[in-house]
Amino acid sequence: MNKETGSLNRETIDRVETALVSMRDDTLATSYGPSVARRDHVFVRVWTTSGAFGLGEASPLPHFTGEVGDEIKRTIDHALGPSIRGLNPFDITKIETALHRRLPHHTTAKAAIITAVYDLVGRLLDLPVYRLLGGKLRDKVEIATGVGIGTTSATLTEVEQLVARGVGTVKLKIGSDPKRDIAIVRAVRERFPELKLRADANQGYTPKVAVAVLREIEDCDLQYVEQPVAADDLVGLQAVAAATSVRIAVDESLYSLKNAMGLISLRAADVFVIKLIKTSGIRQARAIMELAQASHIPCVVVSPYEGQLGMAADIHVAAASPNCTWAVELGLGDRVEEDPCEGLSFHRGYVEVPMGPGLGITLSQDVFAP
Repeated sequence: MNKETGSLNRETIDRVETALVSMRDDTLATSYGPSVARRDHVFVRVWTTSGAFGLGEASPLPHFTGEVGDEIKRTIDHALGPSIRGLNPFDITKIETALHRRLPHHTTAKAAIITAVYDLVGRLLDLPVYRLLGGKLRDKVEIATGVGIGTTSATLTEVEQLVARGVGTVKLKIGSDPKRDIAIVRAVRERFPELKLRADANQGYTPKVAVAVLREIEDCDLQYVEQPVAADDLVGLQAVAAATSVRIAVDESLYSLKNAMGLISLRAADVFVIKLIKTSGIRQARAIMELAQASHIPCVVVSPYEGQLGMAADIHVAAASPNCTWAVELGLGDRVEEDPCEGLSFHRGYVEVPMGPGLGITLSQDVFAP
């Protein structure tokens, strides 16, 4: 054992600090409700006794995990952060176990900590996170962005603007009105015949309505329709998947390996949507993606309106995953304003995989300052 290896073996987590940051973060109007202009993000910094640190971001989606920003901060400060003090940052499985034993659920808070630990390990080794995941398969990742529920005219205008900026994949939010949804999808496909197109109902339909809608848009060449029915209605998902040629993607139905195994056994999904805030972080997301690969199910990584720090974790995961070849949903890098982080490089429909140590992202302002 050389001196450097010995010092890494002796690294221990000293403390975990958090900062609550309000950022302008325009969300999409969906079947859940109207858009939101500002959101609270939680930034996490995990320190070791040697003075090394790693950064993570929690971007809450309360209608997915039940967590909101100030709650995430308190949970990390008073429960999850102290539970990993004294552990070696390289022992990620042990860290995950400690977090799970301390509190069930709280997947967004756990994901931010695990992201920070991966960033920390990458910085200690002077390696990008994708190296820790087996290496990157691509130097840049295609990006997709979404369009919220709106009128046909407004939707076509927004899609046209996105295409002009180089976006090649767009996801339309549907699920509120079947007749409107069919008309929107058909109108966008007619106007943009070469565009790669997805749609997301956010659990908005019953199985019967979902089948009717999907049969009306089967000829629109969609990559997939996401979460057409309620998350817990696996029998309904199975019936919809069997009744249409349109691929069915699951998002709200997929949080864990157990969920993934159930969906696979029922043949209830053709595509898995991966959000790190659902899976408790990078390692569990990768486990789900590897199970999906063994079952010939493609995966799509989707960002829950994150800033550059959270998006960087998504990019590393997608770049290192062989069954994640479709566009990653990140937006264009400018949806979130007042972001205290920087480091990502967007170029007409693509984002470069960061090559710096860890996530390759830096803080442009010290949000942790008292």
